[in-house]
Amino acid sequence: EVVAADALQGQRWTDAVGVLEKLRERHQELTEQEPGEIESERELARTHLLLGSARFMDGHPAEAVGPLTQAVAAYRVIAELDPDDEEALNGEANAQGLLAGCA
Repeated sequence: EVVAADALQGQRWTDAVGVLEKLRERHQELTEQEPGEIESERELARTHLLLGSARFMDGHPAEAVGPLTQAVAAYRVIAELDPDDEEALNGEANAQGLLAGCA
């Protein structure tokens, strides 16, 4: 996760995408092992959002649509588990905003 953060901060989008795809696989596995566990859901949602953001910023908005759509869905799951979760509300709004830019 530190490598992904460094790549994102350095605006090395291609590097970030590669790392984030691996993180997404790991977080997806954890979420499947522990369905409904809110912290696993949060990590997966964040990873989808970051992956979609990196693809968008790298000039590939069409490739950003899938991860951003998954981020919206993941943040909605979190909001169902905890309706007061501000990260879920903000994350979904951020993903929706980026999706609008992909159109």
